[in-house]
Amino acid sequence: MQPANELQAAILEQFRFYFAKDTAVLYIAGSTVDTDKLAQLHITPAVYSQLPSMVLYNAKQNWLYLIANTINDSHISPTRLSVWDELFRDCPAGLIFVTAVPDMATYRHCADDIAVGTMVWVADRPNHSIHYDSEGVLLPR
Repeated sequence: MQPANELQAAILEQFRFYFAKDTAVLYIAGSTVDTDKLAQLHITPAVYSQLPSMVLYNAKQNWLYLIANTINDSHISPTRLSVWDELFRDCPAGLIFVTAVPDMATYRHCADDIAVGTMVWVADRPNHSIHYDSEGVLLPR
């Protein structure tokens, strides 16, 4: 599995270390697909084109991380979150929606349009995250 860009590599190495330990990579746009596990989570090949840049899964917690990488994707806006809520409504896992950005300048560009109930991870500050909810902790929706 080869990440397509530096932000994907940072997600795999740093985001997973700080926020998504023990996760399996189920999908990376353009390369990795664990079709068996995705099917078990009620995610069919018909929706692969609508998946975010990366999908990680923690089997122990039954959490699915849906990560939009702003290098080859877009941030998670309220409209996009609504579409994904519908798309993953039958998924038995808890859903964690993450917008990954390389730096604060990129974050500032999309900050006003990030959906409530999601988080932002900034790669140049890998052990911090920005939560768009009242809890301030990483939990599924």
